[in-house]
Amino acid sequence: MKIVELKALESNGEFAFPLFTESVSAGIPTPTDSHADDTIDLNNYLVRNPKSTYFVRVAGYSMLDAGICDGDILIVDTSKEPVSGDVVIARLDAELTVKRFVQSDGVITLIAENPEYTDIAVEGEVDFQILGVAKHVIHDL
Repeated sequence: MKIVELKALESNGEFAFPLFTESVSAGIPTPTDSHADDTIDLNNYLVRNPKSTYFVRVAGYSMLDAGICDGDILIVDTSKEPVSGDVVIARLDAELTVKRFVQSDGVITLIAENPEYTDIAVEGEVDFQILGVAKHVIHDL
């Protein structure tokens, strides 16, 4: 899966939308007479560290089983130190990729979340850098 576009967060404005206080059932529908009692600011909900956050559009299907599809947008935080199991944006030599970061006994492996793709062992004389931890994925239903 390749990164096709990077965008910095430029807006400091609020993006407040109506928030219904009652949850919606994913099972049997239940009647309700609730209405929007509150608002939600997507900046506060999705962006914890605005100065260290960027958006990136992905291309490819190597992270399909993690719920990341071709054309999705990831919200990435550069201030978070990656821990084993995080989904990260990584640079390997001149290529950017999104993979699951796994570190065990000092060995780093970038794991694909699709059995049709191979994992990447970070070893040898490779130019490697983590460019942030993916915190959210935005995609159409």
